[in-house]
Amino acid sequence: MSWEIAVVAAVSVLTFFWDQVDAVADHLHVDGNVLALRPTWHSWWMYFWQGIDRRPHTMTEVRDALMEFHSIVGSYTNQCVTPIFELPPNLRAEVPAEAKSSLDSFQQRYEGFLGEYSQFAKPLSESRPALNGLPCWFGTSKPLS
Repeated sequence: MSWEIAVVAAVSVLTFFWDQVDAVADHLHVDGNVLALRPTWHSWWMYFWQGIDRRPHTMTEVRDALMEFHSIVGSYTNQCVTPIFELPPNLRAEVPAEAKSSLDSFQQRYEGFLGEYSQFAKPLSESRPALNGLPCWFGTSKPLS
């Protein structure tokens, strides 16, 4: 697999990831305030893209970019997704049915994204010695319902 194919595949994965961040942002409330997801994740996204644009196009740089992407997705999963789906029972009971349905739909799409990314990253990490050992697994959460 050439670095161009790897980057195109990563771009597709990243686009889906950003869509998921945007889709869930309006549903996340803590004490009545919407969590400030968009500005935080947008800056990480922007710096990531700027790095891809400025780096030389080598397998080593693709590896670094994929490691950085894995870190961003892992952080988003651990800091934003998991806390929503591991609410204590008393808070879980307060989530309106419509919001639960929407969040559960997001959770299923996001879990599908993580699975597809893992299916992409594992063979990619085995395709070239420079890419050996790329992380390819994320923890997942259970639906609210």
